[in-house]
Amino acid sequence: MVITANGEADRPSSHACADSGDWQTGPMGEDPHDLQIQRLGDADQFSIPELPPGEVGEASLRLRRDSRYVMWCSLEDHRQLGMEASVRVRRKKR
Repeated sequence: MVITANGEADRPSSHACADSGDWQTGPMGEDPHDLQIQRLGDADQFSIPELPPGEVGEASLRLRRDSRYVMWCSLEDHRQLGMEASVRVRRKKR
């Protein structure tokens, strides 16, 4: 699974500084994937629905500054197999 934020590819478990923008997920391999995004400490979560192999899903999100988010694939045992990433949103340094 490849995740992009504002047009730049991010690898799982990396950090991003964007507080808004377009997020894209595209499955790689032979399995379908979805994408769940949740701010740590918040019960709400955002979802990009299941995508068949080779298709791309997009979402525009506004993330809270000074927050941490976790994102994962919720299908079968994908999260347990490592399809999880964390994102820290922070203010731009001037």
